[in-house]
Amino acid sequence: MINITPQYIKNAGGVLQAISLKSAEVIRELLDVKNIKQLNKSKLDILERILVHSSPHLDEYLAVLLFRACLPLEKLHKLQFEEFSLHSMNNDQLAKAIWPTSAVFGIGGTHDGGAKPLIMYDEHVPEGMKRPESSCSIMTKKRHLSNIDIPLYKVISEVDHIDAYANAHNKHLGNYIKLMHDTEYIFSKGSTVREDIKDPISPIWKQSLVEACITAFILGIHDKKPFSNPDYWRKPAQDSLDHYAKHSLLKDDPKFSIAFGTLKTNISNVYNFNRIYLTITESDNTKRQIVNKQGLPIKQLMLMPYLAALCQDYWGPYLGHIIMAHFWEARIQAQISYENIKDILKTTIGNGIHEIPYVRTPVGQLSFRHIPVMQNYNGKMRTPWVIEIILNGVMPNAKAPMLSFLNSNNNGIGYIILHNTGANNLVLNKGSNIDYTEWQLLWDKLILLEGNSDVVGNDVAGCWHRTLSNNKIMAGFFLNGNKAHQYVPHTSLDAESLLELVSQLKS
Repeated sequence: MINITPQYIKNAGGVLQAISLKSAEVIRELLDVKNIKQLNKSKLDILERILVHSSPHLDEYLAVLLFRACLPLEKLHKLQFEEFSLHSMNNDQLAKAIWPTSAVFGIGGTHDGGAKPLIMYDEHVPEGMKRPESSCSIMTKKRHLSNIDIPLYKVISEVDHIDAYANAHNKHLGNYIKLMHDTEYIFSKGSTVREDIKDPISPIWKQSLVEACITAFILGIHDKKPFSNPDYWRKPAQDSLDHYAKHSLLKDDPKFSIAFGTLKTNISNVYNFNRIYLTITESDNTKRQIVNKQGLPIKQLMLMPYLAALCQDYWGPYLGHIIMAHFWEARIQAQISYENIKDILKTTIGNGIHEIPYVRTPVGQLSFRHIPVMQNYNGKMRTPWVIEIILNGVMPNAKAPMLSFLNSNNNGIGYIILHNTGANNLVLNKGSNIDYTEWQLLWDKLILLEGNSDVVGNDVAGCWHRTLSNNKIMAGFFLNGNKAHQYVPHTSLDAESLLELVSQLKS
């Protein structure tokens, strides 16, 4: 078990800082010092902080942990960790002030706000250019480690593949991190829901939780723990969930018992975790498993039930339960949000016969429209739908129930527009059975009208960003800004204008 003494916690500046520091120290101990390639002394002397883009992914967290593990201990203890958002494409004054003394991860490769970072690890590049590496963690590994052992290789390979090709299982740590960013944790219960004291947790808080999980996972591989065996993980995972349910301030929510029951059933069912492999999505929406040198599919390993057991093994039952409780809370809040939005869609849209220009609901403003061009699906003609919601505040994973509703009630033929008011952005999603060629044509139309946010050389950024996998397949969503890129202009797209655009594509 990892040993953290009261004195260590005091010297570190608190429990969170102690977990993060100890994680980096543990990983450093597993590395062969002769394989570490340090920053040169001139950069080390002026390095003050580590910056990641707002709401970082598992890839950035792993890259930062590797980077910190390669630093001298005296420097490691002094570095600040912060999340960063760009507010100007080429003249961000804060970036200009602090990037020259920062190691910057996951941001700056496309637009840098006019700043020059001390050192940057970002695989993103302007539209049309080839990526230097497939992920931030691979970039960091190649710069600072000349050789790595099997445990670290497995972790980096899994994180790199998912960052490059997506398709992480819904119980993968990477997906739980995304939920955690959008969760407002309840710190004190009021007499009514409105009087509850709740807030997102801080960047260092999130960093410590994720690094604790990554470290436990690496140690589990290093020590050859049979963590994917149900005999190892099932009871500790159930204990972790039960501990969370007993102490959660969310347990009085009317939908808590249903959400918790769903989570516990899914986590406890060993059959849910038997055949979860790394895959690549093709343009026809089929998924292809990747294989190792022996021709066998490669399993996804960084799954929450495994981590629940590993965290208790390596951080102890007390800290292990606390670490996992944050992830369970994020998942429960997302499930409650899912149920609330699903209920609203069912009662408001129903079977989809009647259009709805706009209506106010408890989750936000909703619009429902028909695209007046029929589409053939398995020999039956269907009317494509457009569902738009402008959310009231933060609701974790809100697009999941919208896509599920579209897929279940109209065979995935249609589009979803989601306004995330908390993140100040818009996401356009396609249903599961929208033709990929149509999706490409819609992208071309959008950037013709409102511009591509990843093109350099313009005075003003365009509105739209697309995510491309390493095999150049577009993801099923387009982004109009996000938390990290606040300089992106707001789109004028809404349900009405979208149905007009798609109708033109089909005519």
